Amino acid sequence: QSSGWLIAAADFIVRPIGFMKEGEQAMGWAVKVYDAIHSGETKIKIPVFEVHPRCYSAVMLPVARSDEYLITRFQEHKLRHELGETIEDAVEMCKKWIRINLWQDVHVIEESKLKTQT
Repeated sequence: QSSGWLIAAADFIVRPIGFMKEGEQAMGWAVKVYDAIHSGETKIKIPVFEVHPRCYSAVMLPVARSDEYLITRFQEHKLRHELGETIEDAVEMCKKWIRINLWQDVHVIEESKLKTQT
């Protein structure tokens, strides 16, 4: 919960804490957050949400506004997400999608582990 990611279920928009619009319902807090790293730089944040027991949604969000094309060029909506029965399954699906569509040399690491390595 310290990551500050919250998912709004109204139209499946992800926003940081405090940016909910009136009438939106919170679906839940991100249970974990991952970083997709390419060329030594975090390009995509991947907060993972528990949709219901045994179903997790990993949402891919470009870090820099200038990189938003990375996601939107492959999907009409402003975000891309993958589902899995476990957190690891959902994140693995994101990693596969990134490797197929963006970069083969991407590394995905849990945000809390990344902070302890620096």
